Amino acid sequence: MSKFKRKGEEELQVGAGLLSPVSKTADVSSYEVVNIDMDLIVPNEKNDFSIDELDELAELIVMSDGILQPLILLPERNPQGMYTLTTGERRWRAAKLLKEQGRYPAKYKNTVPCIFQDPKEIKLPLSNDTKELFSIMVTNQYRHKKEADQLMEVKNWTRIFQELKDNGEEYIPEQLALLAGTARYGENGEYEPERLVGQKMKTLVSAHAGISEGKVQQINKVEKNASDELMDKLLKNEVSFAAAEKMLEMPEEEQNKLLEETTGEKIEVKEVERRIEEIEKKKIISKEQVESDLKKILERCSQ
Repeated sequence: MSKFKRKGEEELQVGAGLLSPVSKTADVSSYEVVNIDMDLIVPNEKNDFSIDELDELAELIVMSDGILQPLILLPERNPQGMYTLTTGERRWRAAKLLKEQGRYPAKYKNTVPCIFQDPKEIKLPLSNDTKELFSIMVTNQYRHKKEADQLMEVKNWTRIFQELKDNGEEYIPEQLALLAGTARYGENGEYEPERLVGQKMKTLVSAHAGISEGKVQQINKVEKNASDELMDKLLKNEVSFAAAEKMLEMPEEEQNKLLEETTGEKIEVKEVERRIEEIEKKKIISKEQVESDLKKILERCSQ
């Protein structure tokens, strides 16, 4: 029997990442924690995961008298002199929310606890950009994910596995599996690597994203065929995934028309089905009208 460590074994709560160390990309105890002005921090452009439940997180910060789990920042400032987040955007936004409300713990003034970690330190045969993407993704793995988050995970895992294959890797590296929570170990404690070569991409992605292969195929279909406007709405959680998939049956101009007309409400599959019905009815009416017009023309020609 082999020991199989899976994602989700740790207890989840609204404050996951705030009160308990769920980040596996770094042992935070080995890094120096420094207090950084929250106004000198910016979110990471590579982080496309949804940001929600800030009110609950803010209340936990107040109850805990501060943020107990440090944010993780890139060690170098950006050209504007700001620090960039890799982990802890929700905590940072919750702290800023409390500051706006005048409720952030006064003893911390305007600062949040941080450590600096360079994704380049992650020993994986991946580009530095992909390492940073991987670091962001695995630190978000214990959250309840929306459909847009699942889409981003499928896209990111596909990129990671393809890059590993392109770099000649035949097996999933131990550190990647360990950080992702999918590492297998035998009775002797030795790592039992999973093959990359010969495995279908959807199978690999399914196992590491924690969703079915059918869902992976569905996500790939939408990501490949959706218009830019539809993808933008989907990532903003303004369109349900089922609705987005159904919209692929509509002409792109009809998709965009629906997206423009529906504001303030999330588009669900029933609304899309209703629009498709209307389009089909117009097609039938149009055909009947053409036949009627043609009949009149023939009658006049005969006269």
